[in-house]
Amino acid sequence: MVYALKFFKNLFVIAILIAAAILAMRYFSHISRTQEANAWQDPQTWTNPDIVEYLQNAPIIAQEPMASYLKRSGFKADFSNKVYIVTFANKAQAVFKPEEYEVDPLPYAEEAAYNASVFLGFPHIPPTTIRTIKDQTGSLQLFVKTDIDLLQNGAFHSFLQRVDQEEFALLKIFYFVFGQWDTSPGNLLSIERENKILPVCIDNGTIKYLQVGPYGTMPFVVVSPYSPTRSTITHLPNLPDKIYRASELLQSNLDISHDALRHLRKVAEKPYSNEHRRFFIAQKVLWCQYHHNYQEEDAILPFSDFLPNKAREGLEKLDLERLKTIFNKDAQKRFAYDVYLNAILQRRDQVLAHHTA
Repeated sequence: MVYALKFFKNLFVIAILIAAAILAMRYFSHISRTQEANAWQDPQTWTNPDIVEYLQNAPIIAQEPMASYLKRSGFKADFSNKVYIVTFANKAQAVFKPEEYEVDPLPYAEEAAYNASVFLGFPHIPPTTIRTIKDQTGSLQLFVKTDIDLLQNGAFHSFLQRVDQEEFALLKIFYFVFGQWDTSPGNLLSIERENKILPVCIDNGTIKYLQVGPYGTMPFVVVSPYSPTRSTITHLPNLPDKIYRASELLQSNLDISHDALRHLRKVAEKPYSNEHRRFFIAQKVLWCQYHHNYQEEDAILPFSDFLPNKAREGLEKLDLERLKTIFNKDAQKRFAYDVYLNAILQRRDQVLAHHTA
């Protein structure tokens, strides 16, 4: 009897020790996963394919509208499309942008921008992939935390004064070559690492639009008609001698499509937009320069006074086959047709030629 009691007492102690060990393992596992998520806030980790794999496959424990999250955190929400923030078990978060229609190119442009940053080695773009969440397919990008809201008064001006100039040059060269024409501060984050202010590119979906324009100017972007599945544009137009305000183009004798007329009328109704945008028509397509009256406080000119070695090395490696890897088959089906990819190479050539002369 004594031996039996002693046996069960020892068994009870062992059970307690095992339970304590399991709890400790869970605790330290949780700590480890959280530390992993915190480490992902460092841009130096963003080329790690394990992060993309995690975004693609890890269970999601929470999801809410991004606008609500930003407002609750004291940030401005300067967008109108559907955007969500999702949370994973390791406390990492990501921004989810679902397709708005069946062949919506925007999520695939977001993914391609990240792929380009990995290939080139610049600029800083958080890991981005495609995922289906609750029967909606879209882009999923690692959420980067920052205390700085560049949309607040004076914040963007301060950023321009303090940003690391080489990193800023890399950003502007990427903007031009890969066609991020919406260079407003709402598409940037500012983070500090190792005593340097770094620019982080987010909301890169607007690279999906075909565009033209010389290095050192704001580009003209295809407005109407724009097909997400195929393009009627066989070659890039030359910039005309005359460009127009929307109100001027409406009064011209040029042949304008119904879609273009509708767009021009909307712009002409808004005095600010009518004054700050310029248009031309080529191949029966309407092209728009969104930042004609460029102001440094409103947008970033996609031009750099110097070419960092990292930029030169990355750009010189680009060719059509590389671009077809960066812009995968889903992107090629939606917007990255041959004239689009060749336009990137032409802009690359402009940059290299400018900084070689």
